[in-house]
Amino acid sequence: MTLRHMIRLVLKRSGLWPRTSQAVGPAEYPYYSLGENSLVETLSVQVRNSSERRPFLVIGKSSYISGTYVFERGIGQITIGDQTFIGSGSLFICAQQKGISIGNHVLISWGCTVSDTNAHSLDANVRRHDVADWLRSAREGKTGAYKNWEGVKSAPIVIEDDAWLGFGVVILKGVTIGAGAVVGARSVVTRDVAPNTVVAGNPARVMRGVSAEEARNEFA
Repeated sequence: MTLRHMIRLVLKRSGLWPRTSQAVGPAEYPYYSLGENSLVETLSVQVRNSSERRPFLVIGKSSYISGTYVFERGIGQITIGDQTFIGSGSLFICAQQKGISIGNHVLISWGCTVSDTNAHSLDANVRRHDVADWLRSAREGKTGAYKNWEGVKSAPIVIEDDAWLGFGVVILKGVTIGAGAVVGARSVVTRDVAPNTVVAGNPARVMRGVSAEEARNEFA
């Protein structure tokens, strides 16, 4: 046994090593599918208000995935491509039919939030009922069952191939992150990001572009 394996074994026995967890749902039909050679750790898939028995989270090949994936209305799908990494503590919220799409060779650091919905209505009179509805559903063990989604805006999110999101990034509804784009740590993205562009800030704004030559020569 190598030193690396010994350390891993000790950490597992002590409870310090991240554990792989099955998704919420029937054990014989978990709510995610895992591509060849992919690994999930500390993964949670929460499907609310749905009796559908299908993969809501679809993971491609040779990807390393952590995080929490919430399907607020029991609709849509989150798809993750090949050779993609998503760090621990990241949260993905899907509340519309077209879902969230993440491409190949994408790097999403720890603690990111990707939400395709406003979560609440802009109408204060509608929002007044949200807490009572959540309390009722929680007490009955039916989280979110009575949430009123009428008037709540939601829109698909697309993160294209080779994009890189730094730690703590927030991506809001309707945003497309272009291929090869880089989003700086702690940025809040409210608008589309062009391919091969570096953005940062709150709200995120363009800092610079990344040329193909620069990308090739970065480590030369």
